[in-house]
Amino acid sequence: MLKSFLFFSLLLKVVSANKANFCPSVDVLYPCTCTLDSWAGAVLECKGLTASEVTVVMNNIPSDFYFSITLTNCILGGVEASIFGENSFQEIMIDHGALTSISDSAFVRSANTLVTLKITNNEKLNAFPFESLAQISHLEYLYLSNNSLENANGIPPLPKLWTIHLDGNKLTNFPILPYLPDLSWLNFQNNFIVEIPSDIFLNQPKIMSIYLNNNRLSNLSLGSFVTRYSNVRTIDLHENWIENIEYGTFDVWPNTVVNLSHNSLKLLSESVFASQLEIMTDGSGYFDVKGNPLECDCAMEWLIHRQDLLLSVYNGVCTNGIALENLDSSNFHGCN
Repeated sequence: MLKSFLFFSLLLKVVSANKANFCPSVDVLYPCTCTLDSWAGAVLECKGLTASEVTVVMNNIPSDFYFSITLTNCILGGVEASIFGENSFQEIMIDHGALTSISDSAFVRSANTLVTLKITNNEKLNAFPFESLAQISHLEYLYLSNNSLENANGIPPLPKLWTIHLDGNKLTNFPILPYLPDLSWLNFQNNFIVEIPSDIFLNQPKIMSIYLNNNRLSNLSLGSFVTRYSNVRTIDLHENWIENIEYGTFDVWPNTVVNLSHNSLKLLSESVFASQLEIMTDGSGYFDVKGNPLECDCAMEWLIHRQDLLLSVYNGVCTNGIALENLDSSNFHGCN
């Protein structure tokens, strides 16, 4: 860990040394602005401009490697590489840009420098050229939240990608993910995803947090959330339509928290949950099942005989109003 930190610190110093440590003069930058961060370098921002106005500014300023460019409330339409002039950036952020399209070459001039790409809140943007990211070898943070993207096919095997945010789009299918050795945080909440492919996370060695809440999942199948590694801390599936979970869906670790609240589960099957709860007894992990219509019939009797496992089931309440922790043998009269 210390070795990695020292290497990252050294890398920052090298990269920072190559960044512009000045702001362009006001007369060539206007109506955009620049602030100089003593650590990061020049931070450029443009508000309320058209694509042509941004292009004029970017071509007027000295061509250099700047820390970041933020375009807010601009009317951009399509984004081409020319909008950034001959400049390169470590961070590119476009928020409420009225985007309708992004060309494959839009970020080519920052291919060797871009670490953070954030394109958010563009309700008419329904496609993104994921394949073109293959040229951006240093990309670590990808934020494409609150657009109208209909698919996320073609994500390339980016070696340094740490986080993907595709929340608030119109995705119906979960994309096939390549091997992403540094991926830790995946946020696909608030979409229309109906299914999670089997073994999709099996080759993601550092995955820690998976957010798929507020989608349209109804069935969780074998291998959907199986990983080879012990990093997983959060699997958030609340506010879906989940009514069936197959054996082998999960392969949790002692500290994994699985949020299944506000779904349509009627049963916590022993074949699905017992082995996972046994693992959680060795740590702080748990299943949150709040707001599910649990029918506490004979198929749920197994839980009252495993009070040690019940400690890792949070907020469970039967349809008759009895909390799971208050169930006893009298509630299962007549069961074998």
